Amino acid sequence: KMNFQLLSYSIQDNHFHIIIKTNYEGETISYIMKDIKFRFSRRFNMTFNRKGTFWSGRYEYEVIENSEKSHQHLLELIWYTAYNTCRAGKISNPRMDEYGCINIYLNPNFSGGLDISFHEAFLNLGINFTERQKKFLTIEQKNIFFLLNSKRTSRKRH
Repeated sequence: KMNFQLLSYSIQDNHFHIIIKTNYEGETISYIMKDIKFRFSRRFNMTFNRKGTFWSGRYEYEVIENSEKSHQHLLELIWYTAYNTCRAGKISNPRMDEYGCINIYLNPNFSGGLDISFHEAFLNLGINFTERQKKFLTIEQKNIFFLLNSKRTSRKRH
C-alpha cells in the first residue's frame, strides 16, 4: 500500500488527472506515478486481453503548499479536474462522469470506484457535509467560465 492520500481523480481515454497528498516520509511523486500507471495498465490489459503500455507520455505536476490561499486553490483544482471531461466535449456536466469522483464531494451517500480522502480544505468549509457541499458548490459557480474554458499552464513536466 502506497503512503499518500487520493483527493480527486478523473480518468480519460488516454490520460488521467489526480490530486494527491503525499506524506513527508512517504514515497516520491515519481514513484507514486510509476506505480499507479503500472497497476492500472496491468489491470486494463488483463481485463481486455491486450499487451503494452496504456498511458501516453510523461506526467505533469503542481506542488500546492499548505496555507489558507493554497486551500482555496486546491478546492478550485478539484473542480478543474472534474470539468476536464466537459472541456474535452465528452459530457456536459461533471456530475455525469462515471470515471471521475466529484459526486463524492456532492453526495454523502455516493460510493465511487476509489477511496477518496477529504482534505482539511474541504472539511474546513463547514461543520457538516451540507455546509461543506454548499460552499464547495459556490466555488464551482464563481469559477464556472474558467472551469469550462481554461487550460492550466503552471505545471512541471516530468
